[in-house]
Formats: sequence, structure tokens, C-alpha cells
Amino acid sequence: VLTDSERVLGDDHPATLNALASLAACYYEEGRIAGAIMLQERVLTDSERVLGDDHPATRKAGCQALGLQMQHRFADRRSRHPELIHQPLFVDRVARQERAIADLRLYASVDAIAGLHRAFFIG
Repeated sequence: VLTDSERVLGDDHPATLNALASLAACYYEEGRIAGAIMLQERVLTDSERVLGDDHPATRKAGCQALGLQMQHRFADRRSRHPELIHQPLFVDRVARQERAIADLRLYASVDAIAGLHRAFFIG
């Protein structure tokens, strides 16, 4: 679908961006996290250029890109520290982070993204 969309509609068409985002989601479901992140970041970059920063589709692409990055980071932590998985504080933090990721997908808000970024990557 993506190849046909690029050929017929062009790289900058919103339907092509949707097809690219769908491919990123498929990559994620297959466990190809690095590829999913790369594709979703391309969707975000292209959406910003084509649709503008304030367009709802651009905000959604930003939420999805950040959500994938956060999930990748949390999965990496879990794999590097399996002994922590059953400790109550770790379990609580993971649950909060997973809720935050779900919220990112529901609410394409720049303020929500900034707040979550501060909470998990800065503070």
C-alpha cells in the first residue's frame, strides 16, 4: 500500500503519511521497534513539513513517536534489569509509564507530551 501511495499520490500526500504510520504500527507489533521508531519519526518530520506543527495529524504523529521511544526505553530497562521486575516500586513505575503511553496515544496534546517528557526523561 505504501509503495502504491507514494507512486500514485506522492510522498507528501496525507494518505501516504497514513500508510507510513500504519507500516510503523505493523513493525511495532512484529517487535521491530527500531524500524517502527524510524518510520514514525519520518511521519512526524513529513507531517510537520506538509501539514504544519499545529495540525492534529502532526500532533498525533508526535505522540506516537514519543510513545514508541518511551516503550523502547522501558523495554530496554526491563531486559537489562530482570531482577527488578517483581519489586513493588518497579511494578508501580512501569504501570504508571504504561498508562502515560496509553494517554499519549489518546491525547495528541503538546502540553501532555512536554509534561510526560519532563516527568520521565528529566525529573
